[in-house]
Amino acid sequence: MTFRGADELRARHNAAVHPGVRTTRIRPRKTIAPTERGAAESARGAAWIQTFSGGQFWPLDPNPKEIRIADIAHSLSRQCRFLGHCGPFYSVAEHSVRVSHVCGGGYTALWGLLHDASEAYLGDMVSPIKRFSQLGHEYRLIESAVMASVCVRFGLGQSEPPEVSAADNFLLCWEARDLVVPHPIPFYGEDSTALPEEILTPMSAPRAERAFLARFAALYPEQFRKRARSVAEQGMEAYRALMAEMTVEQKRALGKAWHDENLYVAEQADMAEVKTGEQPDGTLVTGK
Repeated sequence: MTFRGADELRARHNAAVHPGVRTTRIRPRKTIAPTERGAAESARGAAWIQTFSGGQFWPLDPNPKEIRIADIAHSLSRQCRFLGHCGPFYSVAEHSVRVSHVCGGGYTALWGLLHDASEAYLGDMVSPIKRFSQLGHEYRLIESAVMASVCVRFGLGQSEPPEVSAADNFLLCWEARDLVVPHPIPFYGEDSTALPEEILTPMSAPRAERAFLARFAALYPEQFRKRARSVAEQGMEAYRALMAEMTVEQKRALGKAWHDENLYVAEQADMAEVKTGEQPDGTLVTGK
């Protein structure tokens, strides 16, 4: 995977917009192969971020051990949908809670709640760049690896259920109708007759964080912990078989979704790691 600097991208843009104008040639950076999990910890280098809980997370080398629901809830509650191009502040965390409720309950609802969890560690990228550029293609590879680790961490299958995609699109149209106005063109084929009459009123960031954690607590009981352990065992077998057949290039293309032989799923419920509750004054309680 090659990451190009801003200077090179700028030079390519200038060459396309101003053909015939000589520009300085930028030498591409050398591609750096992904580090092996068996290597020393220092091999991961400085490519990490600090999380809300005070931990470290390596976006280019994601590990399920380092994913925490408190970090996801806090980060997503502080990130605004539509890149901030909406009237009131509307968080990704609230969007996720609403998607989860549209999905109903059980496994699909938990997937819906966590469908944007990778954004807690990567941020998001606007759709035109994400879908129609090489930069977006490379971002999606990284996003897939982080999301795969989220799925392993919480015992979810690697494929997003179609019900989650449908709920996500439904919320997109509802949010656009009430929060992103006026529209220069009909938003994503928005059909106002299919949307609720209720006007969507956004929560504050702290309230969205509490709602996210409360929804998680309701959806992650013992049966999901058991499923998580089962998925981890199946993943280990799938990993060994897959690695035996794949070439080095194929392994890189995999995006490190199954990246080592230490696939980790917590044996304890996340509620043992993050206890949540709302006091009479509305403050959030977190702790171990």
